[in-house]
Amino acid sequence: MGFLVGAAVAAVVAVVAWWVGRSAERRRGAMLATETSTVATLHELAAAATGAAGAGSYREVVELSGEAAPGPGGPLRSPETGTPCVWHRQVVTRRYTKVTKDAQGNRTSSTAEETVTSESSESAFVLRDATGEVLVEPISGVDGARRTVSEFREGRRGGGRDTIGFEHEEWVLAPGTRLFVRGEVSERDGWLVVAAPAKGDLVVTTRSEEQLLESAAGSARTAGIVSRVAAVAAGVLGAVGVLSLF
Repeated sequence: MGFLVGAAVAAVVAVVAWWVGRSAERRRGAMLATETSTVATLHELAAAATGAAGAGSYREVVELSGEAAPGPGGPLRSPETGTPCVWHRQVVTRRYTKVTKDAQGNRTSSTAEETVTSESSESAFVLRDATGEVLVEPISGVDGARRTVSEFREGRRGGGRDTIGFEHEEWVLAPGTRLFVRGEVSERDGWLVVAAPAKGDLVVTTRSEEQLLESAAGSARTAGIVSRVAAVAAGVLGAVGVLSLF
């Protein structure tokens, strides 16, 4: 029976690895199929679309490279350190003592965690290249943002008698940081705005497109190997398990 359980587990691993590999291949294919544009090109396409179909008609998935700059609302300051930035994220995790009882009433203590704060700024910031500017709405976060705080602070501070302390973490995106952005651009209030597409996620990263392509290819290769090995293991274990029943 154990062989059959192992075969089932290996089969699940094979399917999950296959799905991860396919997802990586799709991401890589989508990037290869989309040419990196300049801001000036997007403005030309938007003007042509407006002339042909009216204001607000321009919308497509684009890739851009440029530097981050403060948005219309000006620079931000991160909540933990007050660092000047165009985007920030803060996570506070409570660490506490968890007490459980078994069927005989014996008490066991262990350390557990729960997230009490997980917030990101939602203000749009500017992406600037040599030809112009667009706005970026970083709702899905920023890959590669700089960590400014990772600190455990002991004390309850309203967390309850079982609280040990709180882990504080913060990330910021500083003005001038080089970015690669992939998302859907549209015209809004006189600005071209890049946001999450209807299908898929907005990509805002400090890595280059070449690095993203290399990472996706590596993930696909690794997942393919894992999937094939797990599939073979599932077949072998399944055969042994069936034979052991006789």
